[in-house]
Amino acid sequence: MKNYSFTKTAIVRTPLEEKKVDLTWEQIQEIFAKKENREALFLGSPNIYKAMTLWEKGELFQKEDELKNLKGSLYKYASRLANRATPFGMFATVASAQITNEADMNIGSSELIRFTKFDMYFLAILLPEIIKNESIRSVLKLYTNNSAYEVFDKYRYVEYYYKNDVRFHKISEVEKTDYLSLIYTEAKKGIQFNDLVQLLICDDISKNDASEFISKLIENQFIVSELEFTVTGQDYFEKLLQVLEEDRFDFYEAHVIKNLINTLKDKINDLDKNCINDIQYYYEIHEFLTAQLGKEIDITKLFQVDSCRKINNGSLSFKTLKAVRGAITALNKLCSYHENDTLKEFKKNFQERYEEYEQPLIKVLDPDLGVGYGAKSGAKTPLVDNLVLMRNYSGERKFSMDFKKTFLFKKLLEAHKNNWQSIEITDDEIKNFVEDERLYPDTFSVFTNIFTENGKEKINLKTVSGPTANGLIGRFTHLDSQIFTLSNEITEIEKNLSIDKIVAEIVHLPQARTGNILYRSFQREYEIPYLGNASVDQEHQILIEDLLVSVKNNKVILRSKKLNKEIIPRLSNAHNYSSNALPIYHFLCDIQNQESSGFAFSWGALQSEFDFLPRVCYKDIIFSRATWNINKSDIDTLLANDESNAVGIIRAFQKSRNIPNLIYITQGDNEVLINFENEFSCIVFYNMLKGERFLQLKEFLFKEDSITGAYCNEVVLVAHKNLPEKQEQNIQKDLHQFEEINYDVKKSFSIGEQWLYYKFYCGERAGEEILNKVINPLVAELEQKKIMEKWFFIRYYDAQGHHLRFRVLLKDLNLFTDCIKAVKKFTLPFEVNNVIWKTQTDTYLRELQRYGFDSIEATETLFYNDSVSTLQFVDMIEGDEGEKIRWLYSLLSMDHFLNDFGFSFEKRMQLFNVAKTNFGKEFNRSGKLNKQINEYYATHELEIENFLSKVNTHQDYLPIWEVLLKRSKANEEAISFILQMNQENALKIPVEDIVMSYLHMICNRIFISKQRVHEMVVYDFMYKYYSKKLHVIKENKTELETINL
Repeated sequence: MKNYSFTKTAIVRTPLEEKKVDLTWEQIQEIFAKKENREALFLGSPNIYKAMTLWEKGELFQKEDELKNLKGSLYKYASRLANRATPFGMFATVASAQITNEADMNIGSSELIRFTKFDMYFLAILLPEIIKNESIRSVLKLYTNNSAYEVFDKYRYVEYYYKNDVRFHKISEVEKTDYLSLIYTEAKKGIQFNDLVQLLICDDISKNDASEFISKLIENQFIVSELEFTVTGQDYFEKLLQVLEEDRFDFYEAHVIKNLINTLKDKINDLDKNCINDIQYYYEIHEFLTAQLGKEIDITKLFQVDSCRKINNGSLSFKTLKAVRGAITALNKLCSYHENDTLKEFKKNFQERYEEYEQPLIKVLDPDLGVGYGAKSGAKTPLVDNLVLMRNYSGERKFSMDFKKTFLFKKLLEAHKNNWQSIEITDDEIKNFVEDERLYPDTFSVFTNIFTENGKEKINLKTVSGPTANGLIGRFTHLDSQIFTLSNEITEIEKNLSIDKIVAEIVHLPQARTGNILYRSFQREYEIPYLGNASVDQEHQILIEDLLVSVKNNKVILRSKKLNKEIIPRLSNAHNYSSNALPIYHFLCDIQNQESSGFAFSWGALQSEFDFLPRVCYKDIIFSRATWNINKSDIDTLLANDESNAVGIIRAFQKSRNIPNLIYITQGDNEVLINFENEFSCIVFYNMLKGERFLQLKEFLFKEDSITGAYCNEVVLVAHKNLPEKQEQNIQKDLHQFEEINYDVKKSFSIGEQWLYYKFYCGERAGEEILNKVINPLVAELEQKKIMEKWFFIRYYDAQGHHLRFRVLLKDLNLFTDCIKAVKKFTLPFEVNNVIWKTQTDTYLRELQRYGFDSIEATETLFYNDSVSTLQFVDMIEGDEGEKIRWLYSLLSMDHFLNDFGFSFEKRMQLFNVAKTNFGKEFNRSGKLNKQINEYYATHELEIENFLSKVNTHQDYLPIWEVLLKRSKANEEAISFILQMNQENALKIPVEDIVMSYLHMICNRIFISKQRVHEMVVYDFMYKYYSKKLHVIKENKTELETINL
């Protein structure tokens, strides 16, 4: 990670209490006798708190199991309070720390600060109560539901409803009418309820009818109010008050609501004035709300608290950062890039349906209109929706063992053979492993534990987490000004690293209570709201219906029509979005990870194949803690014994598996500390086995005091890619600057129209034969009979395989049948022999956004002339010598083409520099690959220079040059037209981008297979050739100036 730096601020997370590894029932009672711990328990689980207080009062439980469950729950909460640093209410805290020469973390003397808010569940109850007031609703601003879009004669949108306090979503449709279209359009800009009513009033519609109609649209969520939840920027309560303070709400009913909200705000602020509060005060707030709203409020979902510490001079050392930096590089070498399966399937489906053509995102993801995303369907199937289906399982497991996994497998076998508890990875062992730059996001968090072992500092490197460093810290930006500043620093870095694109925050609220962890107080300049309220103005909102999607070079690209720029979505929190998410939200979150979401050590398929996985170490860094797998048969055996002997059973099992006394038992992302020397802890462990099919035990690291003293810790470091000193102009971008749509230019041609489009499926080598023996004589006949005006071909691969795409422009539609007969005449012998195993006609979709609306016909002419010259060339070569000439010809062809466009050597060098860099990223171009390409060029350098300069070459090559001279002559009119458009600023797309696309198509036609690999190499060759050419010119110029002096 040479090109990366760490920020000067880090995040330190610690539990409320010092570590306690020997929790007895008596000690647990002492812990929860403390007022601050009782409050933490109440906020974490009011029901457990209530059960504990009943037990303390001597009220007996009806069943013995109830007391046993209470004790087990209190053990887990006490363990969390002391032995787990992940923030949760008042159980654990966050703090900022600076990176300095020496570490200084005096947690014990730090100031504890709390931030209390109402739970989003309660706010979801409060909001409808406000909106249903007619006076308030009449002046509220209304907006079109930001999931809504037009589908033929309907509007389609997503609405939510609640069932058992869980938010569900459904796709709804309404018939498009003139009135609804008016509302849809006007509400996009935001319009008050009364103003919208006035727009509808006419002879046929009374004020009362209009008001009822709009109220119904609000009820059905076709339009939503300005008071909808936001999860970014300003706190929701503050925003609510700010809106209600506006002059339009200066009336009695609004004042009542404002007074209520201000009272609630004061009550919440009173809680935060003290670090420790009496539990009774929470019940008083609950009773007040119940009385005010006239409905029962669930107290378990009423309060949400975050805690932070102010550590005096809190700091981590540069020495720690240096160790982590080296470890990240080593870990990177052991990890591999894995493509998201859902996104991979989407790309395949998209390309089969749309090829590279850009489409409206909202329609592509519509399960009825497009390819959808993930397993969700828009169809209503109530009969089978709730069935839990189990797929047939053969019992066979598939293993994929690359050289990295093979290396780890051998290390694992060696450890088991020698009964080692840990594995050491050395620099020497991985010196030939390549560091994969693709795995590094632009910004990322490094999630660690810093602990002490045998008096020496060690680091547990858990994850390198992306695609944004804000993912792990965004939720805590309201707690600490330094964390807020760090978050904004990350945001600014990400913006500057994508200077020609727009990084936009995803704003979505999947569940009301999820808003508690989704809220982040910082803002990006742009947001993508989807069933969520943006915190930026409309100018900086990118609506779903504004987004266009395409797949190019195996990358999903989003573009905003309004801003005409590529959009990079970002979700700056740690939400596990993939679970039951709406397709659009799931898609946006997935594509933010498509280039890199970070990495962590993984045993892969080996994870579940061994009962014990040793610790994996690199120097003083742990990549993976020692792990013990407890499978179903183990659990069944343990639970089959008499529960009265649970302690003996568990300890015997511990000894048989050589498990240390202190371990964490993991359940999902929860970890509970178990001490096998402690009888009560053994009983808790035994009870936690019940109902489980698989569990993991992981080693406990904090046996000695660490930099955080007697407190366990989680330390989050932040790293980012360094900004280039000089932003290089990116001539060939993944996204071209598209021009506005010209509806006079025809976009597509289906069968029976002027362009006829065939796909000839065949093998790669057979494609050459088809070009020579089918297309060559075919186009000759079509020209001789004056059936066609022009034609062109490309080579392509789709899900069905390799094929030639042949497109022909008819002179007259009346000649359509004649053309089809001619095609059949030449293809039939090859179809009979299965050389062409499938012939298919299709719709020709012009690439208007890549080549321009007004320049598409000139482009098709250039394609025609290049196809003719390529046919002439492939007819001249054969055998191995011919294949060598093929790549030399590609260089000469591109050189001629750039001459035709009048590009200077400086511009050519710049063009190919960007192109070779982009292809280098695509193929993860390493030092080894660079060396191979450099050596290959050095071997053929003289030959390349002679061939391109037409010096000292064989006379047999003269016909090849003649072919390209003819092409240049034929291209003159089309190129002149394009250059004239560019000069008049009418081209819209940078001419360099168009030319690069032309060069891409030239390579596509010339090379039989592996076209993109060939492009990477020949672009590199051209860059080297022009670099030397330019250098010689400059040297000669300098010599001439010297002579003149």
